[in-house]
Amino acid sequence: MEFHLLENGVDSLELSLYFYGKYQDRHCEIANTEKEFDKNSYLKLTIMCLQNSVEILTKKVLSDVNELLIYSDISSKSGLLNYIQPVKNNTQPLHNLLIKEDAEVKTIDYLESILRLSTIFREMKEEYINSLKKIGFLRNKLIHFGISRPIDYHDIIGTINRTFEFILLFFVKDKMLVDKKEIENEIKYVLQRGDDIEEQLWILSMRDPFNKLVQIFEEACEKVNSTFEEQKLTLEILDSKEMAILYKNISNETETIIWSRNFPVMGCTVLLDFYNMDYLHPDIIALIDYNEPESFYICKEPYDIDYMYDYEKFWKQEPKIIFNKQLNLDTIDWFLQKYMRDKLK
Repeated sequence: MEFHLLENGVDSLELSLYFYGKYQDRHCEIANTEKEFDKNSYLKLTIMCLQNSVEILTKKVLSDVNELLIYSDISSKSGLLNYIQPVKNNTQPLHNLLIKEDAEVKTIDYLESILRLSTIFREMKEEYINSLKKIGFLRNKLIHFGISRPIDYHDIIGTINRTFEFILLFFVKDKMLVDKKEIENEIKYVLQRGDDIEEQLWILSMRDPFNKLVQIFEEACEKVNSTFEEQKLTLEILDSKEMAILYKNISNETETIIWSRNFPVMGCTVLLDFYNMDYLHPDIIALIDYNEPESFYICKEPYDIDYMYDYEKFWKQEPKIIFNKQLNLDTIDWFLQKYMRDKLK
């Protein structure tokens, strides 16, 4: 029996896509969906297969760099050196020889494989590295302890989504380990659905903070309207997850000027400038980081929306460009009045 590292990794990837698709079907309650397992079982099977796929594909990449990178101990005590042949006699890969000889040589564990991969390929984003580590943690947690709190779900779905993103970008497109176009398309499809589910679950977990935010903005709009008698602001809530601030000018024309958008990956809601802006690439003018519920971050200069897709909290790195004030009625009133004076003169 030959050792097929790559094929095993691709098989696990295909299974993870199958089970994740089934989980998504159950979550969305699609009619006529086969129900071999309940929703949580599909989620557990997704994580198990996904983690296994990442581990095998990671070891394949490491092995391609240097065969010794996938072994935990290359000292003389391990016995591994007994199977290494001089270059002139090296007629087959080391892992093939080890299997043929049924050698008791241990490969590195999952976490070590991720650490070695991120050390060698330094361009890997920190968010992806963290997700790869977390998918291994989740595998152990789900198998041995299960999911105990509702708030866990959006974090789990987010970790799965980031892991599939990494597989698509690194293993499929960069290293070209998977040559099946249908797998690439399937990853894109489950990611599109997965992002929607992640946001839905995140909104459920953030309902109270979001409602508090809405209340502050509603009261602030009323205060602004008492100052600008001929110009009015109204607040609309869309699908219980986004805010839109509408502006009515003296000609009684109404348009959207500010729109909120959620980024569950970073636990924040951003406010986007929609007044005379490109709707596809609106600018960020402020944001709320739910890890700091008392803070309201304000951009001195607008930030392009594309900054959010780097998965980095840029507002933490730019104190001279982005400042924060306490999130309360006075701050939001000041923010909206300044916006109207600067933009709607």
